[in-house]
Amino acid sequence: MDRNKSNLEDIKQEDVVIDIKGKSMIVSFNMNALAELEERYGDVECGAKELEKGKIKDIRTFLWAALLVNDDNLTEKDVGKLIDITNIKDVVDAINKSFFGALPDPNETPSKT
Repeated sequence: MDRNKSNLEDIKQEDVVIDIKGKSMIVSFNMNALAELEERYGDVECGAKELEKGKIKDIRTFLWAALLVNDDNLTEKDVGKLIDITNIKDVVDAINKSFFGALPDPNETPSKT
C-alpha cells in the first residue's frame, strides 16, 4: 500500500505523553492539529516532507500543532520556549511516534475488523 494514498480509516491515532520542562503534555495529531498543518503547508503531506528535513522551524510548528490539544491558546513562540538542546531529541521522537506512527505501515495488510 502506498503511504501517500492511504485512506483516513487506515490511520492509527497515537497520542504520546512527553515531559517538557517538568510538565507532562500530550502530543496529538488530532483533526485540529492536522488542519493547522494543512493551513501552514498547503497540505499535510508537504508538511511531513518539510519535517523530514529536520529544520528547527518545522519541528516547532509540528510540536505547536500537536500541543494544541493541551491548550488552544499556545503560540509557536510559546512552544519554541519549551524546546532547547536538552530536550529536542525527545521532542522529535515524540513527534515522529505520534505523527508518523499514526500513518499506516505501507507493508501492513489492513485489518478487516
